Amino acid sequence: MKKSTLIEQGNWFRGNLHTHSTISDGEYTPEELKRLYKQNGYSFLAVTDHNTCGIYTDLNDPDFLMIPGLEVDCRHDFDTGVDHIVGIAKPGSEKMRHLQRAEGLKNKDAQTIIDFLRSTGHEAIYAHPFWSYTKMENLLALKGLLGVEIINYSCEQEWKSGIGEVYLEQLWAQNRPVFAFGSDDAHMHVPDFLGGYISVKAEALTYESIFNALKCGSFTASYARPDEEAPRLYDFYVEDGVAHLRCSPCAHICLNVDRNRYEPAFSDTDTLTEHSWVLPENAASVRAVLQDARRNTTWSQPILLKGGRRMERIGLSLPPKCLLPEAATPNEARIQREIGSPQEILQFVKELGVEQIELRPVKWDADPSEILTVARTIWQSGLTLSVHAAFPKAEGAFSAVYPSLLPLLREAPSHQGAVTLTFHALLADAAENLPRAARQTAERLALYAQEADTLHFTLALEENRQKSEHDPCNTCEGVEGVLSALPDAPVFGACFDFGHFYSNARKNHPDDRATADALRPPVSFCRRAIHTHIHAYNGSTHQPFLPPNELPLAEYLTNLRQAEYTGVYNLELDYPRFPDTPVRLAIEASVSALKAALNA
Repeated sequence: MKKSTLIEQGNWFRGNLHTHSTISDGEYTPEELKRLYKQNGYSFLAVTDHNTCGIYTDLNDPDFLMIPGLEVDCRHDFDTGVDHIVGIAKPGSEKMRHLQRAEGLKNKDAQTIIDFLRSTGHEAIYAHPFWSYTKMENLLALKGLLGVEIINYSCEQEWKSGIGEVYLEQLWAQNRPVFAFGSDDAHMHVPDFLGGYISVKAEALTYESIFNALKCGSFTASYARPDEEAPRLYDFYVEDGVAHLRCSPCAHICLNVDRNRYEPAFSDTDTLTEHSWVLPENAASVRAVLQDARRNTTWSQPILLKGGRRMERIGLSLPPKCLLPEAATPNEARIQREIGSPQEILQFVKELGVEQIELRPVKWDADPSEILTVARTIWQSGLTLSVHAAFPKAEGAFSAVYPSLLPLLREAPSHQGAVTLTFHALLADAAENLPRAARQTAERLALYAQEADTLHFTLALEENRQKSEHDPCNTCEGVEGVLSALPDAPVFGACFDFGHFYSNARKNHPDDRATADALRPPVSFCRRAIHTHIHAYNGSTHQPFLPPNELPLAEYLTNLRQAEYTGVYNLELDYPRFPDTPVRLAIEASVSALKAALNA
């Protein structure tokens, strides 16, 4: 099957979606900007003045479109970074008037700006992350972006800080579905125009066709020196395991496979016009970068393989001691007996498609050396890990009260990114004291987060089963209440437990089991999710995906995708709960069901 982000039939149209006029801090009027860009072969332009919506459709002609837009900027603090976000809209879908100001947003955070732009009918593009000194963790936490500027020509010309490729690499590595944009951000104070642009392959030069192409990635981003042109990509697709590319003459074509394998083709002069590569059998994504001898550059969008979307990561919970040479309990010994040694267990689940192991549970008083040994065994198998933790009885800083995880967390940066630690809320001693338990839970998490940067972890708060009226987080709303009391920072998030949520819905609506609203998690909760616990339900939770199962797995995955979830889809099986089902069968069936639902 042939796969590409480029549409089959269409024409190429060059445009710039980030420009400033005399309405804000630019030197040219909108009319002068339109004239300049059209004379130089462009087909569309967005005048995106600071915090001011520009709708210049009266300047359209049959071969040139003016795209409505604005740039909203906030947080002018160069110690912590700034956020500038461009919004573009189709005429008729934007909910702002021409020259209407975006008021009251100057001191808001980036997510608030994105939400504002989307609520007013705009697509959101994060501008010049390098120039803004954007922290990677802050950018990774944002949801609702159509894309990020991979090149901002004005910042590169004036400040040498316009290339944002490393940010796109990190976003793609974390499965964030964003596109790479090129723009001028022209102000005309210096020669900062006609050098950063996108080339869109669309069915026609209409708003509908251009925006459809942008939303499916049928475009490239380019950077060219003054009075020069970047290489043109004519075709880029994957068919039968081979990537094929055609382009205008260039000196360097580089294929990036899964962000960790580079396949370059070189020439001393601009003589390369096509190339093909045989891809690894398990390749999940490919993208291409073209350069000519003058280093003018064009970037493709990633082609997502394996079902047409970026491969979501699957995790699996395992008891830590089943990954030690000698299992300590009958449950752990059963797993080794049915599958094999720790290395054989990890190889088995890795071959199924599991990429992360959740150690469940790791309490504060576990042996630190044993936990580190288990972690190293996981890392040596090429997997990452997360931890299902529990609040210790003692209060204090994380490093003081949770010694069992300190060696693991200190070594983790050499093997993976931040380790996700999942907690259940503290229980109240009486139902009337639930608010106090919620407040104490928030205080504990806030205290732990003070060491998140040095110990490299994130904190996920899980919604629990309604088995105790003393639990302040046995609903999604309870979890959101605790999180709302914490700083709005990427270190905090929710753990969406599919089985817990479904069993609670069944309990609360015994006579109306099929009601969609009762079985649908809140959108606001899904947007806070950074981790998941997934298990079947057959009257009991933490079951493998074998008949009978009632859990609406595909629906919950859709809810998370719509909320732009980017974490691991973790299967949380509790092996003692199904003693008569072989462990190997339980894991195989559950991974297979999850993969089928993800690829549906």
